[in-house]
Amino acid sequence: MLGRNEEADYYLKQAAYYRNHNPYYHYILGQAAYRDGRYQDALSDLDKAIKLKKDEHQFYYLKGLTYQKLGSSDLALKSFKNAKDAAERIQLIAAYERKLEGLETQPGE
Repeated sequence: MLGRNEEADYYLKQAAYYRNHNPYYHYILGQAAYRDGRYQDALSDLDKAIKLKKDEHQFYYLKGLTYQKLGSSDLALKSFKNAKDAAERIQLIAAYERKLEGLETQPGE
């Protein structure tokens, strides 16, 4: 509206770049596709999310649910195992972080 079309184009491109590189954006698209029964679209969006962030258990879990809807029980099981592995890594990391915090708060010897 201000006639700054080049500047507007620049910011639109920047926003699109960051959106497309955000794994959670693709996950949300996958959730919407799953809810709408567009399971192939959901898989595509979830694959993009996983490519950008391989350690997010929720991505694999929804992918497993999607494969179940498609009748691919072997692929669903594989996705659920990946979700479990990712969740265990998160718990392990959290346990180490708690341990480090405990060590950092102890007075020096």
